[in-house]
Amino acid sequence: MEDINMHYLDTKIACIKSARDKVYKFKAINNTIRRYLDEIHILESKIHKIDIKLAKYNMVDVLSGKLPEIDRMSFQNIVSIIKELMDAKTQFFDENASEYINKSDKLLIIVKKAGFIKLNEIIYKSTEALLMIPEFSVFIGLISKDHVHKIELKVLQSRKVECLRKAMCITSSRDMMFKLMIQQELHIFVRLFPFELDVLEERLKNYEDISEMFQLTIFGCFAFSVLKEYFISCNAMELKGLREKLHNEIDQFAESMNENTNVIEKEAFYACILMYVSVKYYMSI
Repeated sequence: MEDINMHYLDTKIACIKSARDKVYKFKAINNTIRRYLDEIHILESKIHKIDIKLAKYNMVDVLSGKLPEIDRMSFQNIVSIIKELMDAKTQFFDENASEYINKSDKLLIIVKKAGFIKLNEIIYKSTEALLMIPEFSVFIGLISKDHVHKIELKVLQSRKVECLRKAMCITSSRDMMFKLMIQQELHIFVRLFPFELDVLEERLKNYEDISEMFQLTIFGCFAFSVLKEYFISCNAMELKGLREKLHNEIDQFAESMNENTNVIEKEAFYACILMYVSVKYYMSI
C-alpha cells in the first residue's frame, strides 16, 4: 500500500514538473511574441511616417496631372490645397528636394490664381457673402500683402457701388444716414480684414493733423469717395455746420470711450471721425 502511495506521489510530482515546464515554455514563447509584436509596431510606425512623407510627393504629382480640374474646384477646396502645398513645400526644403520645390512653386501660382478668380466671383455677387466663408480669412493669411491690398480694393469698389445706390434713396436726415452708412461699411471691412482696425486706430489718434485722406488708410479714402457725393450737394454754410456738429459729437464720444467700450461703439466713434476729417478735407480743396 505504501509503495502504491509513493508511486502515486511520484506521478503527481512528475505531472506538476511537466506542467511547470510547459508554463515556462509558454512564458518564453509569449515573451518572444511580445518582442516580435513590438518590433512590428515600430516597423509599422516607420512605414506610416514614410507614407506621410511620400503622400506630399504623390499629392504634387497628382495635382500636376489635373491642372484643368483646379479651376472647377470650390473656393474652400482651393484654400485647403494651398495650405497643403505650402506644408509640402516646407518638407521639400527640409529634404532638399529641389525638383518638388519647383513643382510646388508652379502649382501654388496656378492654385492661388484660381483662388483669386473664385474670390472675384464671390465679390461680384455679394461682398457680404465673404463674411459667411471662414476660408476667406485663411486665404488672405496665405498670400502676400500686395495681393491682400488688391482684394481690399476690389471689395471697396464693390461696396462703393452699393453705397452710391443707397445714397440715391437718402432724402432726409442725410448727415446721420451717411454716417451710419460709413459705420456699417467700416464694420464689414474690419470683419473681413481685422488687422486694418489697429492701423486705422493708430492713424485716428491725431486726426486733427490729417491733411490728406490717404493718411487714413485705404478705408479712409473709400469713406471720402462715398461722402463726397453728399458734400457736393451741400452749400458752404451746411458744410460748416456739419463740421462743427461732428466735432462736438467726437468730443462727446471721447469722454465716454474707455477700455470697456465695445466694438460697435468704437466703430460709431471712428465713423464720426472719418466723416469729420472728410468734410474738413473737402472744404480745404
